[in-house]
Amino acid sequence: MKFLLLALLAVAASAEIDYSAPEWNIDWSNAVSIEEMPGFWDGRDLPAAVFASNARSSRIVGGVEVVHGEHPYQASILMTFGTGQGLCGGSLIGPRSILTAAHCPIGSSSTLVIMGAHNRLIIEPEQARQTVPAANYRIHASYSSATLANDIAILIAPTTWTLTANIARIALPGNIAEQFAGFRGTSTGWGRTTNTGATSAVMRRAVNNIITNAVCAATY
Repeated sequence: MKFLLLALLAVAASAEIDYSAPEWNIDWSNAVSIEEMPGFWDGRDLPAAVFASNARSSRIVGGVEVVHGEHPYQASILMTFGTGQGLCGGSLIGPRSILTAAHCPIGSSSTLVIMGAHNRLIIEPEQARQTVPAANYRIHASYSSATLANDIAILIAPTTWTLTANIARIALPGNIAEQFAGFRGTSTGWGRTTNTGATSAVMRRAVNNIITNAVCAATY
Protein backbone atom coordinates (compact mmCIF):
# COMPACT_ATOMS: atom_id res chain seq x y z
CA MET A 1 0.00 0.00 0.00
CA LYS A 2 2.82 2.40 0.84
CA PHE A 3 4.46 1.67 -2.52
CA LEU A 4 1.17 2.36 -4.35
CA LEU A 5 0.71 5.62 -2.47
CA LEU A 6 4.23 6.73 -3.32
CA ALA A 7 3.65 5.84 -6.98
CA LEU A 8 0.45 7.89 -7.07
CA LEU A 9 2.22 10.83 -5.50
CA ALA A 10 4.99 10.55 -8.07
CA VAL A 11 2.44 10.59 -10.92
CA ALA A 12 0.69 13.59 -9.40
CA ALA A 13 3.97 15.44 -9.03
CA SER A 14 4.92 14.75 -12.64
CA ALA A 15 1.58 16.20 -13.79
CA GLU A 16 2.16 19.52 -12.06
CA ILE A 17 2.61 22.55 -14.29
CA ASP A 18 6.17 23.61 -14.90
CA TYR A 19 5.83 27.36 -14.50
CA SER A 20 9.51 27.78 -15.38
CA ALA A 21 8.89 26.55 -18.93
CA PRO A 22 9.28 29.20 -21.66
CA GLU A 23 5.59 29.13 -22.60
CA TRP A 24 4.66 30.32 -19.11
CA ASN A 25 6.98 33.34 -19.17
CA ILE A 26 5.65 35.80 -21.75
CA ASP A 27 6.90 39.30 -22.39
CA TRP A 28 3.51 40.85 -23.14
CA SER A 29 5.07 44.29 -23.72
CA ASN A 30 5.94 43.23 -27.29
CA ALA A 31 2.52 41.75 -28.07
CA VAL A 32 0.09 43.81 -30.15
CA SER A 33 -3.03 43.07 -32.14
CA ILE A 34 -1.98 41.28 -35.33
CA GLU A 35 -3.55 44.03 -37.48
CA GLU A 36 -1.27 46.60 -35.88
CA MET A 37 2.01 44.80 -36.52
CA PRO A 38 4.46 46.56 -38.88
CA GLY A 39 3.93 45.52 -42.49
CA PHE A 40 0.66 43.69 -41.87
CA TRP A 41 -1.23 45.75 -44.45
CA ASP A 42 1.49 45.60 -47.13
CA GLY A 43 0.02 44.14 -50.32
CA ARG A 44 -3.53 43.97 -49.00
CA ASP A 45 -6.47 45.51 -50.83
CA LEU A 46 -8.19 46.58 -47.62
CA PRO A 47 -7.02 49.97 -46.32
CA ALA A 48 -5.11 50.00 -43.07
CA ALA A 49 -7.07 53.13 -42.10
CA VAL A 50 -10.12 50.95 -41.53
CA PHE A 51 -8.28 49.39 -38.58
CA ALA A 52 -6.22 52.44 -37.54
CA SER A 53 -6.48 53.77 -34.01
CA ASN A 54 -8.32 56.91 -35.19
CA ALA A 55 -11.01 54.93 -37.00
CA ARG A 56 -12.21 52.57 -34.30
CA SER A 57 -15.65 54.14 -33.73
CA SER A 58 -17.26 51.47 -35.94
CA ARG A 59 -15.48 48.56 -34.25
CA ILE A 60 -16.26 46.55 -31.13
CA VAL A 61 -14.67 48.21 -28.11
CA GLY A 62 -15.41 48.49 -24.41
CA GLY A 63 -17.81 45.92 -23.06
CA VAL A 64 -17.79 44.64 -19.50
CA GLU A 65 -15.46 42.37 -17.57
CA VAL A 66 -16.78 38.80 -17.36
CA VAL A 67 -16.71 36.36 -14.48
CA HIS A 68 -13.77 33.96 -14.69
CA GLY A 69 -14.94 30.83 -16.47
CA GLU A 70 -18.10 32.41 -17.90
CA HIS A 71 -16.85 31.87 -21.47
CA PRO A 72 -14.68 28.74 -21.16
CA TYR A 73 -14.35 28.29 -24.93
CA GLN A 74 -12.38 31.53 -25.38
CA ALA A 75 -8.72 31.17 -26.33
CA SER A 76 -5.98 33.78 -26.17
CA ILE A 77 -3.64 33.27 -29.13
CA LEU A 78 -0.10 34.63 -29.27
CA MET A 79 1.78 34.26 -32.58
CA THR A 80 5.55 34.59 -32.90
CA PHE A 81 6.84 36.53 -35.92
CA GLY A 82 10.27 37.81 -36.86
CA THR A 83 9.05 41.34 -36.10
CA GLY A 84 7.38 40.59 -32.77
CA GLN A 85 4.32 38.92 -31.29
CA GLY A 86 0.75 39.22 -32.54
CA LEU A 87 -2.34 38.80 -30.37
CA CYS A 88 -5.59 37.20 -31.58
CA GLY A 89 -8.55 35.32 -30.14
CA GLY A 90 -10.12 31.97 -30.91
CA SER A 91 -12.60 29.33 -29.79
CA LEU A 92 -12.16 25.72 -28.78
CA ILE A 93 -14.29 23.64 -31.19
CA GLY A 94 -12.84 20.13 -30.81
CA PRO A 95 -10.59 17.99 -28.61
CA ARG A 96 -7.49 19.63 -30.11
CA SER A 97 -8.93 22.25 -32.49
CA ILE A 98 -8.97 26.03 -32.05
CA LEU A 99 -10.95 28.12 -34.55
CA THR A 100 -9.44 31.52 -35.38
CA ALA A 101 -8.90 33.95 -38.27
CA ALA A 102 -6.58 32.83 -41.06
CA HIS A 103 -4.74 36.15 -41.06
CA CYS A 104 -3.62 35.53 -37.47
CA PRO A 105 -1.15 32.60 -37.71
CA ILE A 106 0.00 32.93 -41.35
CA GLY A 107 3.68 33.83 -41.50
CA SER A 108 4.34 32.99 -37.85
CA SER A 109 6.82 30.35 -36.72
CA SER A 110 4.57 29.07 -33.93
CA THR A 111 1.49 29.96 -31.93
CA LEU A 112 0.94 29.81 -28.19
CA VAL A 113 -2.68 29.03 -27.29
CA ILE A 114 -3.86 29.86 -23.76
CA MET A 115 -7.11 28.32 -22.53
CA GLY A 116 -8.88 28.98 -19.23
CA ALA A 117 -7.44 32.49 -18.88
CA HIS A 118 -9.18 35.48 -17.35
CA ASN A 119 -6.21 37.77 -16.82
CA ARG A 120 -3.88 36.85 -19.68
CA LEU A 121 -0.97 38.79 -18.14
CA ILE A 122 -0.59 36.54 -15.11
CA ILE A 123 -0.21 32.82 -14.48
CA GLU A 124 -3.56 31.53 -13.24
CA PRO A 125 -3.95 27.95 -11.96
CA GLU A 126 -6.97 27.48 -14.23
CA GLN A 127 -4.93 28.13 -17.36
CA ALA A 128 -3.64 25.54 -19.81
CA ARG A 129 -1.14 26.36 -22.58
CA GLN A 130 0.04 24.57 -25.69
CA THR A 131 2.43 25.66 -28.42
CA VAL A 132 1.13 24.91 -31.93
CA PRO A 133 3.85 24.59 -34.61
CA ALA A 134 3.30 26.10 -38.04
CA ALA A 135 2.89 22.58 -39.48
CA ASN A 136 -0.33 22.28 -37.46
CA TYR A 137 -2.03 25.30 -39.06
CA ARG A 138 -5.03 24.49 -41.26
CA ILE A 139 -5.90 27.51 -43.45
CA HIS A 140 -9.12 27.76 -45.47
CA ALA A 141 -8.38 26.59 -49.02
CA SER A 142 -9.98 29.72 -50.53
CA TYR A 143 -8.48 32.26 -48.12
CA SER A 144 -7.31 35.48 -49.80
CA SER A 145 -4.57 37.41 -48.02
CA ALA A 146 -5.33 40.45 -50.20
CA THR A 147 -9.04 40.75 -49.41
CA LEU A 148 -9.25 38.60 -46.24
CA ALA A 149 -12.04 36.56 -47.87
CA ASN A 150 -12.62 33.17 -46.20
CA ASP A 151 -10.60 34.39 -43.24
CA ILE A 152 -10.77 31.09 -41.35
CA ALA A 153 -8.13 28.83 -39.83
CA ILE A 154 -7.90 25.96 -37.36
CA LEU A 155 -4.96 25.41 -35.04
CA ILE A 156 -4.37 21.76 -34.12
CA ALA A 157 -2.83 21.46 -30.66
CA PRO A 158 -0.22 18.70 -30.11
CA THR A 159 -2.37 17.05 -27.41
CA THR A 160 -6.02 16.95 -26.38
CA TRP A 161 -7.20 19.80 -24.18
CA THR A 162 -8.33 18.69 -20.72
CA LEU A 163 -11.87 20.00 -20.21
CA THR A 164 -12.58 21.76 -16.92
CA ALA A 165 -15.01 24.34 -15.53
CA ASN A 166 -12.81 26.97 -17.22
CA ILE A 167 -12.01 25.10 -20.45
CA ALA A 168 -14.85 23.84 -22.66
CA ARG A 169 -15.85 23.62 -26.30
CA ILE A 170 -18.08 26.28 -27.80
CA ALA A 171 -21.60 25.29 -28.87
CA LEU A 172 -21.86 25.23 -32.67
CA PRO A 173 -25.10 25.92 -34.60
CA GLY A 174 -27.01 22.88 -35.81
CA ASN A 175 -28.20 24.65 -38.97
CA ILE A 176 -25.22 25.89 -40.98
CA ALA A 177 -27.56 27.89 -43.26
CA GLU A 178 -28.74 30.10 -40.38
CA GLN A 179 -27.46 33.68 -40.72
CA PHE A 180 -28.68 34.83 -37.26
CA ALA A 181 -29.61 38.31 -38.55
CA GLY A 182 -31.67 40.10 -35.91
CA PHE A 183 -30.22 38.08 -33.05
CA ARG A 184 -27.89 39.51 -30.41
CA GLY A 185 -24.27 38.37 -30.75
CA THR A 186 -21.75 38.16 -27.92
CA SER A 187 -18.10 38.98 -28.62
CA THR A 188 -15.49 38.04 -26.02
CA GLY A 189 -11.77 38.56 -25.68
CA TRP A 190 -9.01 40.92 -24.68
CA GLY A 191 -9.53 43.74 -27.18
CA ARG A 192 -9.44 47.50 -26.71
CA THR A 193 -11.59 49.07 -24.01
CA THR A 194 -11.84 52.45 -25.79
CA ASN A 195 -11.37 53.63 -29.38
CA THR A 196 -7.81 54.74 -28.69
CA GLY A 197 -7.06 52.78 -25.51
CA ALA A 198 -4.94 49.75 -24.78
CA THR A 199 -5.97 46.11 -25.02
CA SER A 200 -7.56 44.63 -21.92
CA ALA A 201 -5.65 42.45 -19.48
CA VAL A 202 -8.86 40.69 -18.38
CA MET A 203 -11.48 39.04 -20.54
CA ARG A 204 -14.39 41.26 -21.48
CA ARG A 205 -17.53 40.89 -23.58
CA ALA A 206 -19.66 43.15 -25.73
CA VAL A 207 -23.15 42.41 -27.08
CA ASN A 208 -24.25 43.75 -30.47
CA ASN A 209 -27.01 43.23 -33.02
CA ILE A 210 -26.19 40.81 -35.84
CA ILE A 211 -26.83 42.29 -39.30
CA THR A 212 -27.13 40.67 -42.71
CA ASN A 213 -24.23 40.44 -45.17
CA ALA A 214 -26.13 42.86 -47.45
CA VAL A 215 -26.46 45.50 -44.74
CA CYS A 216 -22.80 45.00 -43.81
CA ALA A 217 -21.64 45.45 -47.41
CA ALA A 218 -23.77 48.55 -47.89
CA THR A 219 -22.57 50.10 -44.62
CA TYR A 220 -18.88 49.28 -44.67
